Amino acid sequence: SDRKDLEVRLARADELDLVGELTVQSYLDGAGLRPDSEYLPTLRRARDRAASSPLYVAVRDDVLVGAVSVCPHGSPWSEIAELGEVELRMLVVAEPARGTGVADALLAAADAFTRARGDRAMVLSVIGDNAPAHRLYVRHGFARIPERDWDPTPEAHLLTYRRAV
Repeated sequence: SDRKDLEVRLARADELDLVGELTVQSYLDGAGLRPDSEYLPTLRRARDRAASSPLYVAVRDDVLVGAVSVCPHGSPWSEIAELGEVELRMLVVAEPARGTGVADALLAAADAFTRARGDRAMVLSVIGDNAPAHRLYVRHGFARIPERDWDPTPEAHLLTYRRAV
């Protein structure tokens, strides 16, 4: 499908539960998360994320196909952003829409938001074995910053990336 039929905008209140479910499903499908993971309830909390940070959705033919939270330094869902950085959290694309420019469009919206704020960079963390995500971010000019890698739980080693805007 064409990128021009893709709409990226802030999520509406009536879409947030669906965003939560899409986030859970994407992490189960793509990020290798186990169905019994203690992280699933956190992923489902799109309503909480949207209350404190912009949550962008990608919609094609009235179907929600992607989402990302853009969390400025100091906001409740920002975990690694330093002053002057915006942190991307939970960028997800629905399985059937993968490879159709959805992630590119969501990253463009995050970039525009970051620039409009006057911040200097975007940062994000990716679980070590999510190869498609690593490829996506490298393709978009994100560089590894291994000194900021971290382990939110004993099972999860997160690799950190940064891109100046």
